[in-house]
Amino acid sequence: MMRCLLPVFALALFLSPLARAQEPADAVELSTPDPYGIWSTLRRVDDLLQDPATATWPRKPAAPKSDSPAEALRAPQFAAADPGVRARALETHLGGEERAALTTALDALADPDAGVRAVALRILRERDPARVTVAVVDRLAQGETWELEALYNALPDLRTTLAAPMRAFFQDERETSLYRQAAALALGRLGGDGAGDALAAVVWEDDVPLAEAAVQALYLLHETDRTGAWSDLLLHPSTEIRNTAMNALGEQGDAQALENLAMVARGDIGLEPAMELLAVDMMARWPLRDAAAPLIEAMKRNLNVRRRVRDHLRFRTGLDLADVPSDWEFALFGPPPASPDNTRGPITEDAPSQLLQEVNFVPPPMRGGVQIEYPEQ
Repeated sequence: MMRCLLPVFALALFLSPLARAQEPADAVELSTPDPYGIWSTLRRVDDLLQDPATATWPRKPAAPKSDSPAEALRAPQFAAADPGVRARALETHLGGEERAALTTALDALADPDAGVRAVALRILRERDPARVTVAVVDRLAQGETWELEALYNALPDLRTTLAAPMRAFFQDERETSLYRQAAALALGRLGGDGAGDALAAVVWEDDVPLAEAAVQALYLLHETDRTGAWSDLLLHPSTEIRNTAMNALGEQGDAQALENLAMVARGDIGLEPAMELLAVDMMARWPLRDAAAPLIEAMKRNLNVRRRVRDHLRFRTGLDLADVPSDWEFALFGPPPASPDNTRGPITEDAPSQLLQEVNFVPPPMRGGVQIEYPEQ
């Protein structure tokens, strides 16, 4: 009997998502997002911000979908070759249903013509900020690649309109976790007063996906006064959060951030080997005058990072030395002191040191844990 029922049960499981997909969505409520869309959104956003050549927009204008006969007659105007016609069609669409008008304006943010995009931004600024916030969150939660990239590019231009209502949406605990994640990523681009504090307030929540989204958004703000908070997150149980915290510490630029990274690189904290290597990469973003001594100390005390430190020192100094700490100490700091009275002391401009002759001073960008490729020595 059970053998006969199994195919029926499997068929029911297969058909149930299809049946739900055919149910008409409520015009007021948000649609159901893809739970994995939040993280893929962030990866695409990072790609867009670092290399605009990878963007999937602008794209060829297309007519919006509508069941209204009047809108169907106007639809070809949205795909017209003349940008002036597209802009006028966008403005005349304002009289339609609110949600459809917002959807059309958001679509127009990917228009190849800057004038059309400007009209879309004006429409979004003039609409009810709360409704625009809901529409933006809905798109961030489930939009296609080109929609997401175009919207993320435009969000800073909507900061005055959306920063406050987006922060309120994110802080509303009645919203679902997935939509609060989308709102968090929007805050990462919008910024505004209180955005960083609102995001930092949930990074230790039991809702790990929400905490991860908040941490990623906080990193997108690139604030340089959160060394303590980022250092604490090195001990977070989420690998995603620890990785982001490591990258964020590499951007802080202060002595405390360098020391905390050095503790990880030396193995004092006991993080996984990949985190220790990433800590070395982040330390290498400091001027070599500051980073050389802690890098060599990490080379002494942690065999896992010895070759990575060697690669960084070779790249920065041009010296072709092995991964032997004493060789690097001698080359960069000179011979050890001859007597207790002749201490090494701080490096000065008069010191005969390779530190004053480093060949690659500009720290390479290392976002998202991407390691730099070094030339063969």
